Amino acid sequence: MGSRPTPIHLQEDVLPLVAWDYAPEAGDAPRVLALHGYLDVGRSFTTVAERLRGAARLLALDWRGHGRSGRVHPEASYHQLDHLKDLARVLRELGERGLGPDLVLAHSMGGIVAFLHAASRPDATPPLVLLDTLGGFPTRPREPWEAFAGVLERVLEPAPPFRSFADLEAGVAHLRLRNPELDETAARRLARWFLREEDGRWVVDVDPRVRGPNPIRLSEETWRVGARRITVPVRVLVPERGILARVPETRERFEFLPDGRWCELADAGHPVHLTHPEVVAGLVRDTLVELSAR
Repeated sequence: MGSRPTPIHLQEDVLPLVAWDYAPEAGDAPRVLALHGYLDVGRSFTTVAERLRGAARLLALDWRGHGRSGRVHPEASYHQLDHLKDLARVLRELGERGLGPDLVLAHSMGGIVAFLHAASRPDATPPLVLLDTLGGFPTRPREPWEAFAGVLERVLEPAPPFRSFADLEAGVAHLRLRNPELDETAARRLARWFLREEDGRWVVDVDPRVRGPNPIRLSEETWRVGARRITVPVRVLVPERGILARVPETRERFEFLPDGRWCELADAGHPVHLTHPEVVAGLVRDTLVELSAR
């Protein structure tokens, strides 16, 4: 794709968020809202957007504290409930502006938030394509208390900054070290948008305060009740070396979806939108065709 995406500024009266429009000229093409995961940015979907060109108009959201979206006041938070509230406002505002999505494409934490929204407001959620995600990990009795303790530690102690890098090559090498599933090409795709140059150094374009434990901890029974409440079609891409493949509860949870499809992908890990963008784009295209035929 030759041109950069166009920023769409959202919820400016609350906390400004940015969604990146990869095909503003596409007019009435099906719109896909992409939701990135934890410590990622919306523009990591760039290569997926390129492969969808002509078939769909991808809008990639930067969650609060990530990428070009706003940073919160020191007393505010970046918990999944905050993202859930943001998503509800974003979906409503996009609809009011004639940009309501026909499909939500969500990776990792983004998929957890999309699941929570779909289970809470089934009639206000588009169909879902979820990448290595299907709700959160089931909690154990001790874990909520450990999470609360971690949240309080973050309140009392300032979050340390992310490390910075002398050049982009060092940043790419660090991304590969932290995530071995990223090959050289995928790491460069991520680094292009996840890192930015500032005062001669390359820094992570994420607020350091987003790090910390997630205080939203639900039992497996609660996740299953949520799955039953989701009335829209859900397509789940399951990479062989990803998270879902290692959590047997999620396969059982999937069976509670009224309209679900489990799509396995061999020889792939968690960041599948970066390593296998053609597969992700193909699943999106197939799902849109299927939905249009209903």
